[in-house]
Amino acid sequence: MTATTQPEQLELLTKLADGALVLAAETSWHRVTLSDVCAASDVRLMDCAKASITKIHVIAHLDSMIDQAMLGAQAKVDRTQSVRDRLFDVVMSRFDAMEENRSAWISILQADKSDTIASLARSAGTPLRSSSSCMRLDMVL
Repeated sequence: MTATTQPEQLELLTKLADGALVLAAETSWHRVTLSDVCAASDVRLMDCAKASITKIHVIAHLDSMIDQAMLGAQAKVDRTQSVRDRLFDVVMSRFDAMEENRSAWISILQADKSDTIASLARSAGTPLRSSSSCMRLDMVL
């Protein structure tokens, strides 16, 4: 979601994210519905409707969680290293954050390849997030 995510939405998205990762690891992500994610997360579909949460929002929240893990790694960056090494370490932290749920992320990314519309919708918020991430990374480098 966006930076204006309400606390209730954030709480729902966090619950849904956990269920989504479990389901994506078990089956192809493009076959998973928001209803499936709700059932796996013990969240009522009506609550998602009231909060205007869609499957795309759940994935965007997962992306944001990975972004935050990557940016959190900047505190551990050794500033005595070269810029190249520091950038490598920060980018690798993104992959490290995804490793725990590797099979789920593979399922999600494969679904992006087969569903262009969903992929475009999911990446629609990326430019803003990416530019803010770059500004934060600029502090590291």
